[in-house]
Amino acid sequence: MVTQDGSERRIGYELEFAGLTVDEAAQAVANSLGGRVVSTNRFQRHIEQTCIGDVRVELDTSYLKQERYVSALESVGIRRKDIRKVEDVLETVAQSIVPCEVVTDPVPISQQQEVETLREALQNTKAAGTNAHVAYAFGLHLNPEVASTSAQHLCSVLASFLLVYEWIVDTRGVDWSRRITPFIDPFPSQYVEKVINPDYAPDLETLVEDYLEANPTRNRALDMLPVFTQLAPDRVRSVIADPAVKARPAFHYRLPDCRIDERAWRIAHAIEPWTLVERIANNSDLRHRMAEGHRKIRQAIGLGRRAQWVAHLDEILNGC
Repeated sequence: MVTQDGSERRIGYELEFAGLTVDEAAQAVANSLGGRVVSTNRFQRHIEQTCIGDVRVELDTSYLKQERYVSALESVGIRRKDIRKVEDVLETVAQSIVPCEVVTDPVPISQQQEVETLREALQNTKAAGTNAHVAYAFGLHLNPEVASTSAQHLCSVLASFLLVYEWIVDTRGVDWSRRITPFIDPFPSQYVEKVINPDYAPDLETLVEDYLEANPTRNRALDMLPVFTQLAPDRVRSVIADPAVKARPAFHYRLPDCRIDERAWRIAHAIEPWTLVERIANNSDLRHRMAEGHRKIRQAIGLGRRAQWVAHLDEILNGC
């Protein structure tokens, strides 16, 4: 898998879990991948120069990572030297409701085994995953580098994902705790119909404009905002002011669960559906056949159309 300039493609990984402090998670990273742990603040660590590049460990809330609580506490008269005592309380409370997150630099696909080494280290340190508690809506977010920044390629990948989204959710065990959260809200049905239509062939400006009009949010299972911000920053920023949206030449695929505490679970398992999406994107005949099947089933009268569509995809994809 290579980019348009022939270089090996990379994937960035974001693993959410509970059960470990930031220090425990950072040490697990360093023990398994090498590198040096550097403390950024109370709630964030950087592990520099691991075998897969720099890795960040943090409590996944900007309020703590950016120390936004400091000015709030100072405004009510709490002195800076006393803030550490408050941080102890914040850390205890946060660890019960906020996931710890390990975020990697983009990793070459050929180094997948090192990422599995990291996964194994976190498992052995008793990290708790999605199914460990009903409230743990933890995800494994993947950031696959785009093969091309052309509108045709980006649109074909987006259309392919929209075609198989329900199939992935229903057959790959996406936990209900995550389905009911807003973070992976489904795309609006009218937008889905627009994009999967074989006649939809927008230029980049139109692709970005249509996406922003229908999805002025980062809460999508396939978040296109990072790559669109890379390619059309002024237009995206005019609609999306969220500082969490960072420009990068990558898709942000946030659908998989993070089942870090299940011994049989592998990160490679979570990558398989994305690999399927890209295979479909590279096969226009298959994609158009799927779109036609989707149109016929959506036009059918009666209930159970989603189940029919998932069953229909099973037949098509098993024959690929």
